[in-house]
This record gives sequence, C-alpha cells and structure tokens, in this order.
Amino acid sequence: MDKKNPVAIVTGVGPGTGAAIARRFASGGYTVAMLARNRDRLSSLERDIPNSHAYQCDVTDEAQLDTTLDAIRTKLGEPKVLIHNAGRRRFWQFHGDRS
Repeated sequence: MDKKNPVAIVTGVGPGTGAAIARRFASGGYTVAMLARNRDRLSSLERDIPNSHAYQCDVTDEAQLDTTLDAIRTKLGEPKVLIHNAGRRRFWQFHGDRS
C-alpha cells in the first residue's frame, strides 16, 4: 500500500452526505477510509470511489472503533483528517402551540 497520500477518515458513509464527502477527499488526492455499519453499501462505494477503503464499524462501539482505527493506521497510515458524519436519526412530533 502506498502511504504517500494523506489519509482521511469519514464516518457514517451512506449514499448521501458521507459518500459525497468521501468522493471529494478522494478527488483531492486523499486515501479515504470509509466507516459505516452497512457492509454492502460500503463495498459498493469502495468499488465506485477511487483510492477508498471500506471498514464496517459501529462508531458507538468503542472497542470496535479502536480496532478499526488500528487497522486503518496499519494499512493506510496515520490519518490527517477526520470527518464525523455518523449520527442517529431521532424524530419527535413538534407541537407549536402548547397552551
């Protein structure tokens, strides 16, 4: 593995914002480590985005995240950029008038 390119980690890579961020960093000369829980989606994006690497990881699991970060450092090198895009969707019903 060529470790000359800077490494960017993007968490929460899905079909929208996460994939767009990964594409942008890859087009800017970065090696991109993409993290998400969905392995199938990651595999598809890894095939579509040059110089990207898929890592299935639930970032809310500290042990899993530590293992994944160790694997990234070993394979790709020390990360220079971290974009934390992972989040949980929570929806509440909004009632404007509480009188």
